[in-house]
Amino acid sequence: HTSVDLPVTSVYMLAALTAAACGWPHFLRADSCRKGLELLHSGQADSPPVIMNAVPTMDPDILRVVNSSGGAVVHGDSVPLGAPLTLVHRGTKDPHGSQTVFITSAGLLEQSEPCGEGGAAMVCTTCGAGWLRQAQWTPTATGAATLAVGAARTGACFGTPAVTIGSLVVRVRTGTELLPTPQLPPPPLRTMLWNWGVGVSSAMSRACESSGLTASCSSGWAGAG
Repeated sequence: HTSVDLPVTSVYMLAALTAAACGWPHFLRADSCRKGLELLHSGQADSPPVIMNAVPTMDPDILRVVNSSGGAVVHGDSVPLGAPLTLVHRGTKDPHGSQTVFITSAGLLEQSEPCGEGGAAMVCTTCGAGWLRQAQWTPTATGAATLAVGAARTGACFGTPAVTIGSLVVRVRTGTELLPTPQLPPPPLRTMLWNWGVGVSSAMSRACESSGLTASCSSGWAGAG
């Protein structure tokens, strides 16, 4: 057999790509979680962020969010403050291994670590959480919240991983804000009769003004009073 000597630069490049593909969630942590935040907000960006020299595929269907009753939560839905939600990765697991990361813009993401300084949190396969099919999230403040999942097929840990991202935005509201607007009870009979009298009086005044008999009408009303 004839051995082939690879250039030193090629060996270094291969090693770098191998390490990157196997630990891409750690790459998201770098620079105060800069790439993690880009992944989080990729659904609202004009174009997907470049992650590890590759443009991710945007697929909102890989993220499923369900409430405690099992009901689906979709983009733009309102959710109650303090009610936990389950974030589910609906993608397939690559036979050579997959890496998954869940990132939320606010709230309590179980087993997570901070992502940046704005309240975002991240939990990932290689952050000590083990294989992730789902994550638990609880909203702790009202307002808009972004929920995202990123998945990378690592293959045999050679080359740049293929990254897929799914995200959605929910509106966190208090319990009273989620209730339907109550129907006001009908006004009392006395109020209804008063309003009817005011309406009749206004109509007669407009009729007098339009007929040019405002003075006689006024005297007639005065005499009637």
